[in-house]
Amino acid sequence: MVVMFSWMMGLSLWVSMSMWLVDSPLVIMISLVILSILMSVISGCAFSYWFGLILFLVYVGGLLVLFMYITMISSNYKLTYGLNSFACVLFIGLAVCVLSFWLLTGGPSHQLFIWSPISTSGFSVSNLVISVLVIMLLVSMLCIMSILMSLGKSTLNSKI
Repeated sequence: MVVMFSWMMGLSLWVSMSMWLVDSPLVIMISLVILSILMSVISGCAFSYWFGLILFLVYVGGLLVLFMYITMISSNYKLTYGLNSFACVLFIGLAVCVLSFWLLTGGPSHQLFIWSPISTSGFSVSNLVISVLVIMLLVSMLCIMSILMSLGKSTLNSKI
């Protein structure tokens, strides 16, 4: 279970970091679907399966609306990959997988695994799980912002 959890965390971080490599909106949508499935499985294993199922349904509902919108406004983009950036993201993803496995199997830093209650809810959450989820959301946001900034004036802003 620990090995599966660490590989899912590393894979989800790798998927969110690999979104920097593509410019096509459809490939980004596929990455977001994979990321939402992984986040739902991780939260389902950590908290309860009902929470993961509800989270997945919310993700898929939002992604379907986003998918329809992107397919209507985007033209056909070429899929281009840079070998140097792909190797960098692959190396970082593998390093995160190894590091998370090392932490989950008993590294010297045990402070990340202290279960602390959150005052607004009735369940306890590991500090590591919250930290990794926040980092993945931050990386996803930065990736999407960098793609939007590289496009400059897109079709979304052409009517303004």
